[in-house]
Amino acid sequence: MSMFCALVSGTEIYDIVNRMHNNKSQGLDNIGPQLIKEIIPVIINPLLYLSNLSLTTCVVPDALKIAMVIPVYKKGDRYLVGNYRHISLLNLLDKIFERIIYVRLYSYFNQNHLLYDYQFGFRKHYSRLDLLYLMLLISCVSD
Repeated sequence: MSMFCALVSGTEIYDIVNRMHNNKSQGLDNIGPQLIKEIIPVIINPLLYLSNLSLTTCVVPDALKIAMVIPVYKKGDRYLVGNYRHISLLNLLDKIFERIIYVRLYSYFNQNHLLYDYQFGFRKHYSRLDLLYLMLLISCVSD
């Protein structure tokens, strides 16, 4: 097991499931968040076992690697492929596992100072406003 991959607890999985928005899209399995929330007491132990086994063996089940890809129109000519972007709809069990991995990786990167100090996008406690303030400060100092 890697140094930064702590085992998953049942509480962690419950928290991830409970924080899911009920309007999250379903994947190929057609299982929605509301159903997962209702059956989590029944599936928590197998899900916990699967998650910890995957973390300790570094193997992700093939079934969690499958996504339904849907083209979404952006703008322009509807007949040009370049005017579409794709979205991937994952199964909710994959989204749970993805969150487990994200928490561990983000924690590892933060603890080991591997993230660029001026990376403002997609980071907790950082925003575009922080970047704007920094740019304003830099422009004031350079004047």
